[in-house]
Amino acid sequence: MLPVKIESTLKFDGKIMKIYLDKIKIENGKTVMREVVRHSPAVCVFAYDDEGYGYLVKQYRYPFDEYLTEVVAGLCEEGEKPEESARRELNEEIDALCDRMDYLGEFYPTPGYCDEKIYVFAAKITGFQKGIPDEDEFIEKIRLPLQEIYNMADRGEICDGKTLMTIYKVRYLFNKGKLC
Repeated sequence: MLPVKIESTLKFDGKIMKIYLDKIKIENGKTVMREVVRHSPAVCVFAYDDEGYGYLVKQYRYPFDEYLTEVVAGLCEEGEKPEESARRELNEEIDALCDRMDYLGEFYPTPGYCDEKIYVFAAKITGFQKGIPDEDEFIEKIRLPLQEIYNMADRGEICDGKTLMTIYKVRYLFNKGKLC
Protein backbone atom coordinates (compact mmCIF):
# COMPACT_ATOMS: atom_id res chain seq x y z
CA MET A 1 0.00 0.00 0.00
CA LEU A 2 1.31 3.44 -0.92
CA PRO A 3 1.02 6.28 1.61
CA VAL A 4 -2.22 8.24 1.28
CA LYS A 5 -2.59 12.00 1.75
CA ILE A 6 -5.35 12.74 4.22
CA GLU A 7 -4.99 16.49 4.49
CA SER A 8 -2.74 19.23 3.09
CA THR A 9 -2.39 22.74 4.51
CA LEU A 10 -0.60 25.51 2.60
CA LYS A 11 1.80 27.25 5.02
CA PHE A 12 3.73 29.50 2.61
CA ASP A 13 3.01 30.63 -0.96
CA GLY A 14 6.16 32.09 -2.58
CA LYS A 15 7.41 32.98 -6.02
CA ILE A 16 9.32 29.72 -6.66
CA MET A 17 7.95 27.41 -4.00
CA LYS A 18 5.00 26.58 -1.82
CA ILE A 19 5.34 24.90 1.56
CA TYR A 20 2.67 22.47 2.80
CA LEU A 21 2.11 20.56 6.00
CA ASP A 22 0.56 17.25 4.95
CA LYS A 23 -1.05 14.58 7.06
CA ILE A 24 -0.53 11.15 5.50
CA LYS A 25 -1.34 7.55 6.31
CA ILE A 26 1.84 5.48 5.84
CA GLU A 27 2.36 1.80 4.96
CA ASN A 28 1.89 0.51 8.53
CA GLY A 29 -1.42 2.34 8.90
CA LYS A 30 -0.10 5.11 11.16
CA THR A 31 -0.83 8.77 10.50
CA VAL A 32 2.18 11.11 10.31
CA MET A 33 2.91 14.71 9.33
CA ARG A 34 5.21 15.67 6.46
CA GLU A 35 6.56 19.11 5.56
CA VAL A 36 6.62 19.34 1.76
CA VAL A 37 8.16 21.97 -0.49
CA ARG A 38 6.53 22.16 -3.92
CA HIS A 39 9.17 23.73 -6.15
CA SER A 40 9.23 24.92 -9.75
CA PRO A 41 11.18 22.68 -12.14
CA ALA A 42 14.69 23.82 -13.09
CA VAL A 43 17.48 23.21 -15.57
CA CYS A 44 21.27 23.13 -15.40
CA VAL A 45 23.62 23.31 -18.35
CA PHE A 46 27.28 22.37 -18.73
CA ALA A 47 28.51 24.69 -21.47
CA TYR A 48 31.69 23.85 -23.43
CA ASP A 49 33.38 24.88 -26.66
CA ASP A 50 35.49 23.37 -29.46
CA GLU A 51 38.71 24.55 -27.83
CA GLY A 52 38.42 22.29 -24.77
CA TYR A 53 37.03 24.92 -22.40
CA GLY A 54 33.99 24.83 -20.15
CA TYR A 55 31.93 27.73 -18.83
CA LEU A 56 30.86 28.15 -15.24
CA VAL A 57 29.33 31.04 -13.35
CA LYS A 58 30.12 32.55 -9.99
CA GLN A 59 27.35 34.20 -8.04
CA TYR A 60 26.46 35.16 -4.51
CA ARG A 61 24.15 32.71 -2.77
CA TYR A 62 22.42 34.34 0.16
CA PRO A 63 21.60 31.20 2.21
CA PHE A 64 25.33 30.38 2.43
CA ASP A 65 26.55 34.01 2.47
CA GLU A 66 29.24 33.24 -0.10
CA TYR A 67 29.99 33.21 -3.80
CA LEU A 68 29.56 29.77 -5.36
CA THR A 69 30.91 28.40 -8.62
CA GLU A 70 28.16 26.65 -10.56
CA VAL A 71 27.00 25.48 -13.94
CA VAL A 72 24.50 27.66 -15.76
CA ALA A 73 21.12 27.04 -14.13
CA GLY A 74 17.68 28.45 -13.57
CA LEU A 75 13.98 27.87 -13.25
CA CYS A 76 11.71 26.80 -16.08
CA GLU A 77 9.26 29.55 -16.88
CA GLU A 78 5.54 28.82 -17.17
CA GLY A 79 4.86 26.86 -20.37
CA GLU A 80 8.55 26.43 -21.29
CA LYS A 81 9.94 23.04 -22.21
CA PRO A 82 13.16 22.19 -20.30
CA GLU A 83 15.38 22.56 -23.40
CA GLU A 84 13.90 26.01 -24.09
CA SER A 85 14.65 26.98 -20.48
CA ALA A 86 18.21 25.67 -20.82
CA ARG A 87 18.83 27.70 -23.98
CA ARG A 88 17.34 30.83 -22.39
CA GLU A 89 19.45 30.46 -19.23
CA LEU A 90 22.59 29.85 -21.32
CA ASN A 91 22.03 33.16 -23.09
CA GLU A 92 20.95 35.09 -19.97
CA GLU A 93 23.85 33.96 -17.79
CA ILE A 94 26.84 33.68 -20.16
CA ASP A 95 25.59 35.30 -23.42
CA ALA A 96 26.05 31.96 -25.19
CA LEU A 97 24.25 30.33 -28.10
CA CYS A 98 24.46 26.71 -29.13
CA ASP A 99 23.43 24.48 -32.00
CA ARG A 100 23.91 21.31 -29.98
CA MET A 101 22.10 20.68 -26.70
CA ASP A 102 22.39 17.15 -25.27
CA TYR A 103 19.84 16.02 -22.70
CA LEU A 104 21.69 14.15 -19.94
CA GLY A 105 18.77 13.20 -17.70
CA GLU A 106 17.06 14.59 -14.65
CA PHE A 107 17.41 14.27 -10.90
CA TYR A 108 15.68 15.12 -7.64
CA PRO A 109 18.08 17.14 -5.45
CA THR A 110 16.22 16.82 -2.11
CA PRO A 111 13.51 14.13 -2.33
CA GLY A 112 13.09 13.86 1.44
CA TYR A 113 11.04 17.04 1.59
CA CYS A 114 10.96 18.72 -1.85
CA ASP A 115 9.54 17.80 -5.26
CA GLU A 116 12.04 19.89 -7.28
CA LYS A 117 13.18 18.24 -10.50
CA ILE A 118 16.28 19.46 -12.33
CA TYR A 119 16.77 18.68 -16.03
CA VAL A 120 20.44 18.35 -17.01
CA PHE A 121 21.94 19.38 -20.35
CA ALA A 122 25.34 19.77 -22.00
CA ALA A 123 25.61 22.53 -24.59
CA LYS A 124 28.32 22.97 -27.19
CA ILE A 125 28.75 26.73 -27.58
CA THR A 126 28.69 27.99 -31.17
CA GLY A 127 28.63 31.73 -30.58
CA PHE A 128 27.75 34.59 -28.32
CA GLN A 129 24.98 37.14 -28.33
CA LYS A 130 24.35 39.59 -25.52
CA GLY A 131 21.59 38.20 -23.34
CA ILE A 132 19.29 39.99 -20.92
CA PRO A 133 20.15 38.84 -17.39
CA ASP A 134 17.62 38.75 -14.58
CA GLU A 135 17.73 42.11 -12.79
CA ASP A 136 18.38 40.49 -9.40
CA GLU A 137 21.30 38.32 -10.57
CA PHE A 138 24.91 39.45 -10.72
CA ILE A 139 26.84 36.69 -12.43
CA GLU A 140 30.51 36.38 -13.31
CA LYS A 141 31.23 34.17 -16.32
CA ILE A 142 34.24 31.85 -15.93
CA ARG A 143 35.95 30.08 -18.87
CA LEU A 144 38.39 27.34 -17.89
CA PRO A 145 40.01 24.30 -19.50
CA LEU A 146 37.80 21.26 -18.99
CA GLN A 147 40.52 19.50 -17.00
CA GLU A 148 40.76 22.44 -14.58
CA ILE A 149 36.99 22.28 -14.01
CA TYR A 150 37.29 18.55 -13.28
CA ASN A 151 40.22 19.25 -10.93
CA MET A 152 38.26 21.96 -9.06
CA ALA A 153 35.45 19.47 -8.49
CA ASP A 154 37.88 16.76 -7.37
CA ARG A 155 39.65 19.15 -4.97
CA GLY A 156 36.37 20.17 -3.30
CA GLU A 157 36.48 23.74 -4.60
CA ILE A 158 32.95 23.35 -5.99
CA CYS A 159 30.29 22.59 -3.39
CA ASP A 160 27.03 22.98 -5.34
CA GLY A 161 25.39 19.57 -5.77
CA LYS A 162 23.85 20.10 -9.21
CA THR A 163 27.18 21.39 -10.49
CA LEU A 164 29.18 18.46 -9.10
CA MET A 165 26.73 15.91 -10.47
CA THR A 166 26.76 17.57 -13.88
CA ILE A 167 30.56 17.89 -14.04
CA TYR A 168 31.07 14.22 -13.12
CA LYS A 169 28.45 13.09 -15.62
CA VAL A 170 29.95 15.22 -18.40
CA ARG A 171 33.48 13.99 -17.64
CA TYR A 172 32.24 10.39 -17.81
CA LEU A 173 30.45 11.00 -21.12
CA PHE A 174 33.48 12.77 -22.64
CA ASN A 175 35.73 9.89 -21.54
CA LYS A 176 33.33 7.39 -23.17
CA GLY A 177 33.24 9.44 -26.39
CA LYS A 178 29.53 10.16 -26.01
CA LEU A 179 29.99 13.94 -26.10
CA CYS A 180 32.17 15.76 -28.60
